[in-house]
Amino acid sequence: MWGIKNQINFKNIFINIPKYMIAGIIMFIPVLKINTSVKINILSLFLEVLLGIILYFVSLLVLKPTNLKEIKKFLNEFTKNLLNSTKKIILF
Repeated sequence: MWGIKNQINFKNIFINIPKYMIAGIIMFIPVLKINTSVKINILSLFLEVLLGIILYFVSLLVLKPTNLKEIKKFLNEFTKNLLNSTKKIILF
């Protein structure tokens, strides 16, 4: 966090905590119900994880936290800088 403190506005990140909590609860309840009602094996575990991922991301798309755009922008800049650094190292 110290290294990126000038690149990200942390106030905007923490404003959205309730939206992430709601998305987590929306994911948790069905996964817990399935976990307690189905015999545990590899397939059921895989389906629980897949269901959890889908529910969480759909919930986030519906709730639309404001910092998703900021995170996407940061990741794009980070990967661009990483690629440029890699090219410089390879060409050196």
